[in-house]
Amino acid sequence: SHGSSHKLLYELSLSEMDSDISDSKRFLEDTIQSEIYGYRAPCFSFSEKLIPILEKYKFKYDSSYNCSSFNNRYSSYKFNNFTFDPFLIENSNITEFPLSNIRLSKNLNFPISGGGMGRLTPRKIWLYLCKKYLIKNRNLVFYLHPWEIDNQLPIIFTSPKKMFATYYNTSNFLNKFQFLIDNLNANYKINWMRMKEFKM
Repeated sequence: SHGSSHKLLYELSLSEMDSDISDSKRFLEDTIQSEIYGYRAPCFSFSEKLIPILEKYKFKYDSSYNCSSFNNRYSSYKFNNFTFDPFLIENSNITEFPLSNIRLSKNLNFPISGGGMGRLTPRKIWLYLCKKYLIKNRNLVFYLHPWEIDNQLPIIFTSPKKMFATYYNTSNFLNKFQFLIDNLNANYKINWMRMKEFKM
């Protein structure tokens, strides 16, 4: 579930956040006739208030936390037990799958999970950073948007800045992503899995 409004969580009241998440979960489960047990907040706007709501609606994992230094809309929340590998959020039953970033310095985290920065980063540099990341970390989390791999989707015209952020290099992204996966598979014993296969 990605919510029903795509509004940043820290801009919503507790009741609005509850409704946004419950409405989305109900709609998705009615549509696909299967359980929805994972959540990602719009624009990685993680909020501490999110966790009790996810537990209330029987979610099993969250993947809303992105410590990238390149987007000030992302949450600034700090976990006491943070690790780039999946971890159980303190005092909860929710497993957090943080987005993969590589630390270039103490205060500079470069995102390598995909999305806009995946489209912007040259493929060989992206591959190099992923390999470097996997030296210290066991899990690499990727994400992508439907419009980044489906060029038949209609383009919504907005501001030049937003158009660039949303659509830059979408025509090449699927090939670029395949290049990354092929090269990681060639160099590592990668175990790609669906989230429901992960032992939480």
